[in-house]
Amino acid sequence: MFSAVAVDELTVFQEFVDTFPVAGRNVLEVGGSIPWERVAQEKPALWVMVDPVNEAIDQGIYQGIQGIASSVPYPNNSFDYVFSCNAFEHISDLEETLAELKRLLKPNGVIFSHFGPIWSAPDGHHLDIVHNDCSYNFWEKTILPHWYHLIFSPEELSEILESALEPELVQAIIQHVYLSDWINRRHYEDYLRAFEQSGLTLEYLAVTNEVDYPEEFPAYRHPLLEGLTKDVIQAKVEELHGKRFRNLFCRDMKVVLRNY
Repeated sequence: MFSAVAVDELTVFQEFVDTFPVAGRNVLEVGGSIPWERVAQEKPALWVMVDPVNEAIDQGIYQGIQGIASSVPYPNNSFDYVFSCNAFEHISDLEETLAELKRLLKPNGVIFSHFGPIWSAPDGHHLDIVHNDCSYNFWEKTILPHWYHLIFSPEELSEILESALEPELVQAIIQHVYLSDWINRRHYEDYLRAFEQSGLTLEYLAVTNEVDYPEEFPAYRHPLLEGLTKDVIQAKVEELHGKRFRNLFCRDMKVVLRNY
């Protein structure tokens, strides 16, 4: 039914419109902004986007709100669908957001959300920064090995990274991974709990542990890395987090939540 990895937004959008009839319906997009040229092909009655980095847009049936999804200035029962791609892993106030989306949905309305990588995934640090005009992100310039964000403290990881990277870049990485509000640092079970408590019905759930890029990292040298094979890393992750969080391999999640 769906592809495994939350790839680009237009691909996920195509899955959404292939599954749900958008023509003549009101749709709220959480995060991102599907271009009007593509939205118009589906002939919705209303398409509203909400994102903290959006610019305000008012083009009749195509609207953009600069804001957060837990506070959307529309009346109750305004939307037939909520569409979201690669956004839920960034939403800190997820419970409040789900409550707001439930308020905004019409009876029998649907949330379609495809997102990842989540925090407990191998690349759940979701590294995506620009330093000295150079882009470092988790899918192209992979400088943070898998699960290091879960098995090392900020101080430990800083020491490890400084064996191969300049100190300013290291500090930018540490800030992003452990302190920034760019990601919500929720584990798989945290999402399931939020969905269960939302009052919405989880109608569909698909997950994947697929990592769709090659693992190529700088050669770090530090005593903490001695004997640190993939098997040892996995064992450490399970030791540190397995008692509380069961699914440590889910990378991307795709859900359909219905407002019965």
